[in-house]
Amino acid sequence: MNKKEVNINPDKLSDLEKFLFVLVEEDVDLCRKVSNGNPILDEYIDDAIKVSQDEKFLKEYNKELVEQEKRDSIYLEGKEKGMYIQQRRTAISMLQRKIDKKIVCECTNLPMEEIEIIIKIMNDKELLAKYNLL
Repeated sequence: MNKKEVNINPDKLSDLEKFLFVLVEEDVDLCRKVSNGNPILDEYIDDAIKVSQDEKFLKEYNKELVEQEKRDSIYLEGKEKGMYIQQRRTAISMLQRKIDKKIVCECTNLPMEEIEIIIKIMNDKELLAKYNLL
C-alpha cells in the first residue's frame, strides 16, 4: 500500500483487524504502526522479515510458486477443454432438434466451419456406427 493513501489509527482496529492487516501488508513500517507495540504482532513481523531474507526459504518458496502456476495452468486448460466439449455437445443437441446452423453457431460460439464438420459427422452413418454413436 502507498503510505500516503493509508491513514490508520491502530486504536480503532480490533486485534483481528490488526492481525489481518499485518498478515497482508508488505510495508514493515506501516505494520509496526498498526502493531502499536503488540508483542505477538511484532514477533510475527520480525519472523516475516527473517524469512524474507532467508535464501533457502526463498528458493523453496519460488519453487512452490512455479509448481502452483503449473497446477493452475493445468486446471485452466482442463476447464477450457471441458467448456469446449460442452459447446460441441450443445451444438449437437441443437442440430438434432433441427435448429438452424447459424443459430447454433451464435448460441455455442463455435465457428461455422466446426458446425459444418459436426453436421457432416452426424450425417455419416458409417462413421457414427464405427464409433458406436448410433
